[in-house]
Amino acid sequence: MPGEHWSEPIKHIVAVAVSGLALMLVPPMVRAEPAYAQARHVVLEIDDPAPGRLPWVSFDERSGLPQHTIVDLVEDDRGFVWAATQDGAARFNGQDWESVALPPGMHSNYPRVMLKSAGGLWVGSFDGGLARWNGESFVAFEHNAELPSLRVRGLLETGVDDDTTLWIATDRGVARWHHRRLDVFGLADGLPSLDTEALIETTLLGDAPAVFVGTAEGLARFDGQRFVPVPVPLALHGHRVDDAIEGPGLSGTPALWLASYGGGVAVFEAGAWSVLDTASGLPSNVEVFGASIADDGTPALWIGTEGGLLRFEHGRFTRYDERSGMPIRIIWKVMETVSPGGQRTLWLGTWGGGVVRLSPNVWRTFDAASGLPSGAVTSVLLTRDEVGKDVIWAGTSDGELARWSGDRFVSVPLPEALRHTILFSLLETRNAEGAPVLWVASFGGGIGRLENGRWTLLDTTGLPNQRIYQLVEARSERGAPVLWAATEGGLAKLENGAWHTYRPGRELPSEIVTQLLETTGRDGVRTLWVATSKGIARLRDGVWDVLDRADGLPSDNILAIHLVTGADGVRWLWAGTLSGGVFRLDIDDAAAQPQWLTTTTTPALPGATVQSIAADHQGRVYVCTTRGIARLTPGTPAAVAPFSVELVSIEDGLPSSDCQQGARLVDADGRIWFGTARGLAMYDPRLERPDDTPRPLWIDRAELADGSRRLFGGEVLDHTQRNLGFAASLLAHHAESRVRYRFQLVGFDPQPTAWQESRRKDYTNLGAGDYRFRVWARDARGIESGPIELAFSIAPAPWLRWWAFAGYLVLLGLLARWAVRWRVRVLAERNRVLENEVAVRTRDLVAARDELARIAGEDALTGVANRRQFGIAMGRYWQDAETHQYPLGLALIDVDHFKRYNDHYGHGAGDDCLRRVAQAIAGVCPADGLVARYGGEEFVWIVPHADRAMMVSLLAAALRAVDMLQIPHAAVAPDAHVGISIGAVVWRPQHGERSETALQQADALLYDAKAQGRGQALIRTPDGILERVGR
Repeated sequence: MPGEHWSEPIKHIVAVAVSGLALMLVPPMVRAEPAYAQARHVVLEIDDPAPGRLPWVSFDERSGLPQHTIVDLVEDDRGFVWAATQDGAARFNGQDWESVALPPGMHSNYPRVMLKSAGGLWVGSFDGGLARWNGESFVAFEHNAELPSLRVRGLLETGVDDDTTLWIATDRGVARWHHRRLDVFGLADGLPSLDTEALIETTLLGDAPAVFVGTAEGLARFDGQRFVPVPVPLALHGHRVDDAIEGPGLSGTPALWLASYGGGVAVFEAGAWSVLDTASGLPSNVEVFGASIADDGTPALWIGTEGGLLRFEHGRFTRYDERSGMPIRIIWKVMETVSPGGQRTLWLGTWGGGVVRLSPNVWRTFDAASGLPSGAVTSVLLTRDEVGKDVIWAGTSDGELARWSGDRFVSVPLPEALRHTILFSLLETRNAEGAPVLWVASFGGGIGRLENGRWTLLDTTGLPNQRIYQLVEARSERGAPVLWAATEGGLAKLENGAWHTYRPGRELPSEIVTQLLETTGRDGVRTLWVATSKGIARLRDGVWDVLDRADGLPSDNILAIHLVTGADGVRWLWAGTLSGGVFRLDIDDAAAQPQWLTTTTTPALPGATVQSIAADHQGRVYVCTTRGIARLTPGTPAAVAPFSVELVSIEDGLPSSDCQQGARLVDADGRIWFGTARGLAMYDPRLERPDDTPRPLWIDRAELADGSRRLFGGEVLDHTQRNLGFAASLLAHHAESRVRYRFQLVGFDPQPTAWQESRRKDYTNLGAGDYRFRVWARDARGIESGPIELAFSIAPAPWLRWWAFAGYLVLLGLLARWAVRWRVRVLAERNRVLENEVAVRTRDLVAARDELARIAGEDALTGVANRRQFGIAMGRYWQDAETHQYPLGLALIDVDHFKRYNDHYGHGAGDDCLRRVAQAIAGVCPADGLVARYGGEEFVWIVPHADRAMMVSLLAAALRAVDMLQIPHAAVAPDAHVGISIGAVVWRPQHGERSETALQQADALLYDAKAQGRGQALIRTPDGILERVGR
């Protein structure tokens, strides 16, 4: 049993002594010498899972669990998952865990084992006996005093319908509850030991179904009257059989699996025993089994150990541990739940790590655990090696290059000039001999070239700027290969060993060129598409033209472009923008208008800044933003919207929701790769198991507002019971933060409410009448469940019923006598109504006050937080970072030469400049951070969980975002533009340390940045390293 093995040697000595003493007292005819079965020792071949970290989700006390060691898990008949911890039971309501106490009279709140039964839920406690869930609370078993021990270790229910039997394993024997009679079995009844735990009914050890119990001295079978010892392998001698399950055998036929802590695993298959232990390859002591089903419908098996998790399927073992992202290795319980549509969710009970869940998902993460260097993944490339095998390359914001070696990424040394720069582009071409050439373009370090295993730096004389966003190989008008470079200073073409430059003016609308794309028209003519900060330029047949806002573009600050051909053959140019969402344009229809999506359209994107775009083989488009991914699935011609949107976030397996510009590819197998701020995300559509079946939806709580009465449907409430509260539970078991609910109280609400995150709804001052409470819910994928409903009525006041009016006619003559009493009753009722109305109006006033507080925390000019709000937020961030000991990023940002800008252009233009700068830097701030106006032209950033690499990437993004605004600043120079200077620190707050210290250091660095030429950022890390970003 989990939780007791730490003292197993001592308990075994005691158990052997007790069993020996008991055997001495048993008549000789019932004593039995232990018999051992012959067994073969099996050596296993254990596979590693597919590369990448899986999206495990952990639940602990912060999620509502009463304690973090989980000894059992069970799913009840409504689909709710229950967890037994060492300090109470808890039920998952679809959003979080709710503690449920055991009956006080049991003298133990430690539920050791749980069992779903035909009539509800049984719980066996550590030292308090049995309890049963009645739908509202646990009720103690009425015969606890008759059990052989109150320490319950195992439960089993056999039989069907009303003819069921409950078997109870304890540390002092076995009990059977059948037809309201309790029978107790001990050594005199054939048990080889009183120390019992595992219970199972099986036919695998005989011709007919029989109940077997695992003891500290092996296995015993119940023959209808008594228990008969069953020979087991010698390896199990002295080790209690903790778990038993039927599953696929090592040879593929049905088998019985037994787990014993310290004794390994015994498998009975086709009449013979096999033994598995650590010498066989098991990672550690085996704790539990869990049943599963393979994708083809054949049985499979989970094995939980103290060294991770094993899956046995189709005769092969696969190991899952920290290499696949598991947050903890010690597994004490394994359970699978199955959705109505057949999707399986894995739940693990762990020692010290709470509940761990793995939902059906095909997103995987590659980060430092997979060998990737530190920093954001800013470029990714697919090539093939000499034998035709796919090779993935990844470049990072720290100037590191890595190559996929088959099971992990391996760093590739770079020339010194390329190191510590952002690697924005990777490209493979072929030389004259057909050999591969790898190109690496950096943001400030030039271009490197790897050919025949040797690095060389490309001569960039003539290149307009060393800050390179992308390299693309295209074809000249004569069909010769040409290398194009998108830079922050214009577009360049390398042809015949010389650079030819294209700058703003006749060819380009802006000098900032971010992405390039070459397409071939239906007439065979090639077009070069050039994304810039002021629109998209096209080069076709030697002629340039420009698409911008005048052509209907919703935003002209373009960050990403990608060509997608629809199922109908229409070729769409997709373009992602800075703060303007994404749009698509039919490139073969000269009269076509852009179709666009952003955070305010229907459907909506998760973020307005789109960094990269990809499409899978099914025609679905993946829009990667700074706040997650939106997968757009084309709709039918009759659909209201052209797409349905499915959001993807960290909950779905992304290492970060902050996608990186241009870092994406689709490999030969159709897998989609995206670079993010914290690693590489990979999605394999081939592994999808779509399940559009609505998830279980329940009205989990319906009660009077004071909790004095619960409603189950059909109740008639008293006229004074007019305040009610409801709660719904959608058991989606995936991405709960994106689950939404809506409600309607028919008879009160004219229509359903808007979709909301809260699963609760309250009503006050309901009048007399018949009501039906309805609820709908939709999961993270937008699959809707419901409506379900609960009916109830509120009776009118007694003096308003028909028989009261009849009484009024009879007692009319007595009206004067009772008028005073009646008046008092009416006044009391009015007083109650007024009290309820006051409560409602008070709530409205509180809401209005909260809205005023929000307005008071916002800077009226720029729309970001003001200094007052910054002060409040800074205190909270600082205290949380100090408590949990994580680094905090802090940056002071100043608009360069702003006074001269104000003097030259006027205060109105100055205000507009501040608004645009504020929105630009807010657009690149992480979702969990804060941007505030610190005063005048000065802004401040707070970024939690920020390391050096992340802050360097963010500071570079902020400098670029403001540069891309291209706000003229003629007061400085005729061709100058508004820029910013930044002083930043990465700070790990210590106990007693004040946030002002970090602010002062950031302010000093800001001063140095401005003194050293402006338009740059200086950042200092906790280890004292000073780094420059920008110039």
